Amino acid sequence: MTDEDTATLGTECLVTGVLDDGTLVLSVPGQELRSMIHGLDVPLPVPAEYVEVITQRVPRTGQALRVRLIPAPPPQPPRAQLHYLAWRDKSGPVWRDLALVLLAEGAARVAPHQFPERDTYLDAESTARQRQVGVWSG
Repeated sequence: MTDEDTATLGTECLVTGVLDDGTLVLSVPGQELRSMIHGLDVPLPVPAEYVEVITQRVPRTGQALRVRLIPAPPPQPPRAQLHYLAWRDKSGPVWRDLALVLLAEGAARVAPHQFPERDTYLDAESTARQRQVGVWSG
């Protein structure tokens, strides 16, 4: 996503923690909340790659993530669709969907329910399976 799409990415946030079940602790202006990532199932125990991408690699950009919360039926918390600043080029900032990165690393699986990004997410998961990385390495 380029700069002209930034407005569609939601609110700025920081990931302040990853719980043992893969739930993220997000600091959104005015509140702290817990959320799973939209479209993903996180294997248990949580893969080291999942935690490394979220707590080490993404924060290296020095930029806040963008979060769009997707409502879930109670008592489940909302799901978070997260984007991070991947790089800047002549057209401006380029944002990447964090779920796609985690899927490509083999750090998560695509959730079984239907959602708009499912085909794109399945392609990323398929690539990780073919490369036999992360949860697909065994």
